[in-house]
Amino acid sequence: MSIKILFFTAPWCGTCKILKPIINEVHKELNLPYELIDVNTSEGMSLASKYQIKTVPKVLLIKDSEIIDVYTGDNYKTWITKNIKLIN
Repeated sequence: MSIKILFFTAPWCGTCKILKPIINEVHKELNLPYELIDVNTSEGMSLASKYQIKTVPKVLLIKDSEIIDVYTGDNYKTWITKNIKLIN
């Protein structure tokens, strides 16, 4: 089972800059065993295209190459904790 969290961002995105430290802090706090991958959509266009990313920031929870859930802007810690319970 391969679980990844893809965080799609862009250098010009102010919201991305606010969200990034929150995501990193939550992952450290919860000691998540999942790979957290920052994807700059200006550079990682093939991955952004694969997952049809139209806006940033966008956070996808991926399990075995399939999207399990998409973070929509509520409390990130609540979102990831809920999804950990669903996956395990």
